[in-house]
Amino acid sequence: MKDSLKINPQMRIKFFSSNEKGSVAIEFVLIMIVLAILFAFMADLVFVRSTLGKLDNASYSLVNVLRERNRLTIDSETNSTDAGASETNVQDTGASKTTLADERKITNKELVTFKKLASQILYGKGHDHNDVMIVLEQLTFTGATSSTLTTLGDTSKCKPSTTLDRRANLSPRSEANGERKIPLYQVTVCMETGSGLFRALVADDSAKSNGMLRSTSLAVSR
Repeated sequence: MKDSLKINPQMRIKFFSSNEKGSVAIEFVLIMIVLAILFAFMADLVFVRSTLGKLDNASYSLVNVLRERNRLTIDSETNSTDAGASETNVQDTGASKTTLADERKITNKELVTFKKLASQILYGKGHDHNDVMIVLEQLTFTGATSSTLTTLGDTSKCKPSTTLDRRANLSPRSEANGERKIPLYQVTVCMETGSGLFRALVADDSAKSNGMLRSTSLAVSR
């Protein structure tokens, strides 16, 4: 039989096609490979979605703190004044509140503070925040069309999905002064996630920046 197989190639093909020895083992290996790929894909999908949820929560929380920081600072200064202040002084404080809210710019000190807050939201207290990056943006308006964009953070690695100046049309007009547009704030949080087989596939372009996952949130100043 072996000699005939060596001589006749057609008989050799027929012999191997009809021989079922070891077919179960081969099928088992193929199924395990498919299952391993499926499990790896599901694990990356769960990881990416979970991480993006944390980033969304962090960026949304921080942008709300950022837009309220003027009010929080001014309110603390107001509470520390003399309780017997006259009504005129109280009205002056309210006027200065509006002025400070319009003119105060974000600072590098605030950038460091917000980076620490982002790290604590994502990982909890006591975590080194070197793998967390943050970009703060502020868009103020001096007229109906003139605007000034202030950006702080490492934009070379953590780029916002859309810069804030491109979203200037989202700024509403003030109810007190119809010609005055309300300042806008935007926070982008990026985080290193390591490598994964399918992480580049399960995350869309708006959630990626230079190999990191990111989330961007926008808010209107108060």
